[in-house]
This record gives sequence, C-alpha cells and structure tokens, in this order.
Amino acid sequence: MWPVPPEACNREEGFVCPRCSERVHVTVFPALTRGGAAGLPPERVQSDTEAACFFHPQNRAASPCDLCGRFVCRLCEIQADSKIFCPECFASAFKANKINEVDKNRTMYDSVALALSTLPGIFVWPVLFTGPSTIFITIKYWKARGGIIPRTRVRYYLAIMCALAEMTALGFVIWALTKIPFRTLGNP
Repeated sequence: MWPVPPEACNREEGFVCPRCSERVHVTVFPALTRGGAAGLPPERVQSDTEAACFFHPQNRAASPCDLCGRFVCRLCEIQADSKIFCPECFASAFKANKINEVDKNRTMYDSVALALSTLPGIFVWPVLFTGPSTIFITIKYWKARGGIIPRTRVRYYLAIMCALAEMTALGFVIWALTKIPFRTLGNP
C-alpha cells in the first residue's frame, strides 16, 4: 500500500504510482476531500434566533443553497461542482444535466460479456456471432471503469471461458457432421 495524494484522485488520465510506476486511476467520493465538516451529524437548534434547516426545522442550518437560498443542515447539504445544493435543487439540476461531477450511468461491460456468452448457448447458431463478440468486448473493455461499487474481473473470466467452450463445442459439432458418412436417397 502506498498513500495516494488527494490531487491525484478523480483525474481522467490517472497518475503514475511512485512505487511501482504503473498508471493508477483513483475515484473517490467528493466527501473525502471536503475536510472536517464531511460526515458530521446535524446540530440541534438551541434558540429561536438561530437559522433552522428548511427540511428539518429541529436542525441548525449549516449553509444556504446556492440556487434557491434555502438554509440546509449538514444532513441535507449536497456539494457538487463547487456549489452547495439543497436536495430539491440537486434533483432538478441532476435531471437537467447541469451537474458535471455526478456519474449518471455506466455500462457494466463484464455483465454484457457474460450475458453474450451464456444466453445464446441455448441455441446453436448465435454462438457463431456472440462467441467472438464476447471475446472482443472482454478484451476491449477489460480496463474500463466499472460501477461505483468495485467488482472483480470474475465475470470477464467466466464470459471468456463460456465463449471458448461454446465455440469449441460448435466447432466439434461441425467437424463431426462433416465426418459422418451420409447415404443418398436412392442408394441404400
């Protein structure tokens, strides 16, 4: 293990590890770099003169929303694109694609490769196309970014093994069919 400097996180091009000289891509939640306020529970309002959260009147306001100006507690504040959002403004900005820091979707190529290799196994002819497609997708997207929750490459291994097994079985069936002597209809 080697510590990763915070400025090396969330960079599209990654950074070179000083220990092993490999290119490393590190993706972390923005809360990791926010400092001491991240993850603190909301504070209770102590007097009537303190500002309260718009959504939780019992909680002390931590900051105003940069879009609508509502006061929000630490539980409600969402920081993205160097701004503070209340939950409603974040949801509307997210739907309008106005927030750049949020990953909206990711293709799980390991699941695609596994489905391509296993589903057509019921029928014989799709294996001609899906077997090579599975191997192509597995090789091309081997290092593609996965989901937010890290997954192992087990699905890729299973997909390649299934595709190779199906293609081998199909090749054997084709070979066997060519070696079986066929009798013509008029010749017993």
